[in-house]
Order: sequence, then structure tokens, then C-alpha cells
Amino acid sequence: MTPEEYIDIYSSHLGPNDHYFETHKKRFLQTLSSLPKATQGGMRAIEVGTYGFFLKAMKDIGGYDRVDGAIFESNTPYKIIQRSYPFDADQTKFTLYNGNIEQECLPMDDEKYDLIIAPEIIEHMPLDPIGFMGELNRVMKFGGRLFLTTPNVSSIENIHRMLWRQVPNSYYHYRSARISDRHNLEYGPDLMMQLMENCGFSVEKIWTEYSWFPPRDDLLDWVGKAGYPTELRGDNLFVQAVKTGHVKERFPIFLYD
Repeated sequence: MTPEEYIDIYSSHLGPNDHYFETHKKRFLQTLSSLPKATQGGMRAIEVGTYGFFLKAMKDIGGYDRVDGAIFESNTPYKIIQRSYPFDADQTKFTLYNGNIEQECLPMDDEKYDLIIAPEIIEHMPLDPIGFMGELNRVMKFGGRLFLTTPNVSSIENIHRMLWRQVPNSYYHYRSARISDRHNLEYGPDLMMQLMENCGFSVEKIWTEYSWFPPRDDLLDWVGKAGYPTELRGDNLFVQAVKTGHVKERFPIFLYD
């Protein structure tokens, strides 16, 4: 199955006005096209912050034998849930682990997964991103891969916004429900590299995509002529890293006071 075919199957089960899917459809396709594939039988993967979309893809496109998910549903009393999704014709039952990974350990042994994906999650951490990343490190095998995406705070789109005196963050709004589910910190490439290195991951690839906004070539040209780097200016940051060690500093000064 191709990423395009998978997107079509998924979208056929949504209503015509699914705003979130339409907004993120391009990002979904970019992510599916970039997912690290299983290299042998018996490999295991987990998606952090799942709502089902990438779970089935990691089996059907990625070739992983066992795929789990991690969620944070505070109104759900169960820590381990079996769940299938309407778009999946096979009605595969996935094991979901329910908890706040910033503050709780996942209920599993160390070094369990060959792949962990965390699409658009790290920017939502309100309290302790190293706690979150350290837990991902704990449950990943040495040599396993972390695949992460997050909005790029240093994008050319954000430079455009700042020049027009607008807020550069893509989802800074406070929630009327008085919950912390917003973008608490959006990362740039350099800060992301520091985060990965401190948390025991060696970056294999880091790149950006234009997931939401078109390139602003004229402005990018101006940035380059002014002597600033033009690389990694897309609005979404993609990172693929390998676990090579453990967390070095629990509260590094580049993230904590």
C-alpha cells in the first residue's frame, strides 16, 4: 500500500468537513513517506500521542509486526486499552498505554521498541520535555530509531509573521477550557539538535518540509543576502535519530532555569 492509498482510505471514513484532517493532510503524507521501515521480522513500534492514523500505517506500510500506541486520556480510568479504528477494514486491535509520559513511566520494561514516532507532540509539553524524552529513551532498544516532527519556530513563514509584527508561533492560543493543550514551546533546528544529543539520541537526518504554508522564496532570498542561513526554513521540522546512550543532564540549562 502506498502512502497516497492509505490517505484515501482514511479520508473516506471522515466527514466532508473534517477541518483537522484537511489542514494536516499534506503533513500526514510527508510523514508517511518518511517513516523508517522495518528491516527484519519481529520488530516493534509505538506511536506516542496516537489517535490511530499512524498505527495501522506502521504495520501496513512500515512492516512492523507489533505496533502499540500511547495516549493521555485523563477521563479514561484504564491504563491499558485495546482499541480498533473505524477506517481499518481489518479492525486490528491495538494496545494503547494511557498516561502522562511527562510525569509517569509507561507500564513496560526497558528497551522494548525498535521505532518510536512522536508526530507533533514535543511542542505540547507544558512542564518537563526531558522527562518525556527520557521515557522514550528508556523504552527504546539501543540502535532503535526515534522519528519526530514538530513545527519549526525558525521557519521563513515565522520570519514573515514577525516582520509584520505578528506572533510567530503556530498554535499559541490559550484554551477556553482552561487546559494546557497548546504549543508551549516550538523548537528550531539548533535547539532540537541539543535536545536530541542530551537525551541520548544521535541525529541521522534533520530536515524541514512545507506542511502548511507555501515557500516565501523572495523573503528567503533576502534572508540569504543579509548573511543569514537559508537552510531548514520550512514550517515543519522532521528528525530521525538513533538511540546511542542515555539522558546526560536531567535539567539542562538550555531548557530549564
